[in-house]
Formats: sequence, structure tokens, C-alpha cells
Amino acid sequence: MDYVKALPVLKPLPEIQHWIDGCNGKHWPPGQLLDAARAAHCFLIPAGHQDSYYKGEEWRLSPNLIERIEGIHGL
Repeated sequence: MDYVKALPVLKPLPEIQHWIDGCNGKHWPPGQLLDAARAAHCFLIPAGHQDSYYKGEEWRLSPNLIERIEGIHGL
């Protein structure tokens, strides 16, 4: 079990839509996963290395809920 500090992102982000748009028409990821990506929330999680001067400013998007949906449905 992992515990990670995270901030929920509750509105659609242009970065996610850009990724979805770039995936349309390809064999992977499947359409079901893209639909899930449109609806699921993402999280902002700290990504800075502990020795980084900017560690408090380094974040990344985590599509954790999308990854769980993928695993549950075998997508």
C-alpha cells in the first residue's frame, strides 16, 4: 500500500484532451479507456527529487483512476 500526498484535479485539463486527441484512431489505447480518461479525475502529485532546489515546484499529473479502470476492465 502506498500513501501519496495528492491534489485532485476536478476539471478537464487541456493536457488530457490533447493526449486523447492524439490517441484517436490508433490501436492503443482502446476507445473505452479514452472514454474513461475523459470522465475520470486526475491528481497532481509532487515529483521533485528530495535534493532538488525546486522540489516544492515540481509536480506531475497522475491518471491513477484511469489506470485502475484499465486494470479492472482488462483494457
